[in-house]
Amino acid sequence: MVGKLTKDSMASCSILPVIFNKSPYQTPNEALDRCIKARKGENVRTEQTVIQKMGDKLEPLILQLTAEELGLSNLETDITIPVQHESLPLMGSVDGIAYADNIVITPDNETVFTEDGEPVVLQGKGILESKATAVFAPDDGVPADYRGVLQCKGLMACTEYDWAVVAVLYRSTMLQLYVMRRDFAFERELDTVITDFNDRIVTEEYYAPTTTSDASRIYNQADQELTYEFTDDDEQLFKTIAHVDEQMRLLKELKDKATLEIQKKMGNATIGTHQNWHIRWGSKSYKAQPEKIIPAKDAYTIRNKTVQIKRLEDGVGQS
Repeated sequence: MVGKLTKDSMASCSILPVIFNKSPYQTPNEALDRCIKARKGENVRTEQTVIQKMGDKLEPLILQLTAEELGLSNLETDITIPVQHESLPLMGSVDGIAYADNIVITPDNETVFTEDGEPVVLQGKGILESKATAVFAPDDGVPADYRGVLQCKGLMACTEYDWAVVAVLYRSTMLQLYVMRRDFAFERELDTVITDFNDRIVTEEYYAPTTTSDASRIYNQADQELTYEFTDDDEQLFKTIAHVDEQMRLLKELKDKATLEIQKKMGNATIGTHQNWHIRWGSKSYKAQPEKIIPAKDAYTIRNKTVQIKRLEDGVGQS
């Protein structure tokens, strides 16, 4: 693994799951915002987490095991040049490339899986993508779209290779290999989606928000002089929020009462035992800290992620 090779200011194969709104971790607007900032010269890269560093360390081993298991040859892992799509503003970093000499891959539904469960024939060069995760392996061997599948579809589009393998190490104990063929239907959709994404980077036109975080990022200029007039059709929205708030208040009150009773019974005990439950009332210790001088920061404003809703009495007053 040689690190990220692609430009931060454009679409890359690794963020295709985000752009296609298939990621549980980011929204398309977050990926778009990052590219817009990078295009303006901002440094948008962050330090790797320990988990990510572990994945990088495991990558050569995972790729080697994959090549051996499938009978692939000429494995390349030290790839220092990104791949670029022939006609789209799309780049990709390849973990590994291997060669197949008319190899028949027969799924065993334990380690090796194919898209339709049938044997496939691999010929020529193909992509190897390494992933490591703490989640349990899926029974059908199909990785989530955001765990290498869409990324490999993009890499095949960039390289024009006919096959790819997503190699996922689950919970450090189970390696599953998912063999894929080039998806031309996906590539037709890719053309439209990436062209639109690139246009949005240039025009700074965000997608319609899909989360409250998205909305606060897009509509980040709170104009105190601007008022929006809602209609009667919108009232159900307010009723929904008010109803949920009340239910949450009641549930929290109920939970707090039950928690207090448990704490009163436990006293100074840390562990509680029951035939059906394990109860722990722990503590959190903080180290002594020297007095610190907080460095100066420029003033800034961020938009709240929530709105305040208050029912008007007799049609007068407002919040």
